[in-house]
Amino acid sequence: MNYLVSARPTAVNMKIAADELIALVNQLYKDETISIDLMKDTFLNSIEAMLDKDISDNQAIGRHGAAAIEGERPDGPVRVLTHCNTGSLATAGYGTALGVIRALHSSSRLGMYFGNQN
Repeated sequence: MNYLVSARPTAVNMKIAADELIALVNQLYKDETISIDLMKDTFLNSIEAMLDKDISDNQAIGRHGAAAIEGERPDGPVRVLTHCNTGSLATAGYGTALGVIRALHSSSRLGMYFGNQN
């Protein structure tokens, strides 16, 4: 977990998730009444819950971000420029900034840019 976090030091949500999983493993390990199978199931269920929450959070970020952009530009297509990671390297796959782009695309508001258009 520590190596994973060190590979993506700016992915704050990844560090939080790793810390939560490390704490869970330590808690489960200390309880001698918990079987290995229950430990594994608890760990996997926690990871799946984190995945569901991250995707849900990212979709909400996408909806709210798209609504804010659309509020500034109520008519016609909009173009979005991002930098750094916008998708699945630091999130569960939906993305934060990419989530906004996905939401704009879903509402048919995302304009396309194909290089130099004079």
